[in-house]
Amino acid sequence: MISSLIMPEVFIQGGEGKLQAKYSPSEQEKPNIAIILHPNPKHGGTMDTKVNYAAFKVMKDAGFSTLRINFRGVGKSDGAFTEGEGELNDASVSLDWLQKKNEDFRSCWIVGFSFGAWIGFQTLMRRPEVDGLILIAPPVNLYDFNFLSPCPIKTLIVRAEQDEIVKRDNLKEFFETFKKQKNAEVSMETISKSNHLFEGKLDPLMNTLNKYIQKHKS
Repeated sequence: MISSLIMPEVFIQGGEGKLQAKYSPSEQEKPNIAIILHPNPKHGGTMDTKVNYAAFKVMKDAGFSTLRINFRGVGKSDGAFTEGEGELNDASVSLDWLQKKNEDFRSCWIVGFSFGAWIGFQTLMRRPEVDGLILIAPPVNLYDFNFLSPCPIKTLIVRAEQDEIVKRDNLKEFFETFKKQKNAEVSMETISKSNHLFEGKLDPLMNTLNKYIQKHKS
C-alpha cells in the first residue's frame, strides 16, 4: 500500500504560463535528482496518477530530490494540451528548475509513464546531462520512438504483462533495437498479471523500481 505524502505545491514558469508541480527536496548535500512525467491527460493522466505517485515515492525514499509536474492544461497548469511538442518544453523547463534547485546534483534521472515515457525519451535525446531513464509501459505502438540515437545511459523499461494498450511485439522490437545501440545499458522487467495502469500491482512495480534504483544510482 502507498501511504499518502503531503508535498508542497510549487509553480514553475513554462512556455505557456505556470506549471503546477510537487517537489520533495533531498536532505543530502549532493543529491541525485529525478523528474516524473505523467500519462496522456485525455485519458485521465495527471501528476497524481497512481503509477506516477508510486514512482515519486520510490525516488524520494531513495534520497532523490524529486519533482512531478502537471503538463500544460492539466490541473492548475496554464495553457492547453498539445499532444507532445508543448509537453516536451514543459519537461525541459521543469528539469531546468530542478537542476537550479540542486546545483551540485550527483546524477539526473527521468521517469515517464505511458505518454510521459514518450516525452521523457525525447527529453533524454536533448539533455546530455541525464544519467538514468525509466520508461514505464512506453506506448511504442502509439507514438514515434524511432528517433533513438546512441545514448549510453542506464535505462530500465518496465512492461505490464497484460498491457491492453502497449503491444508486446512492438515493445520487444524497441527493446532489441535499443540494446544494439553503442554502449547501451538497457534492461527490461515485466510485472506479471498487470494491466497498463498496474492496477493491483503497484507494490511489485515499486519493488522493481526500487531494486533498479538501489543498484544503479550514483
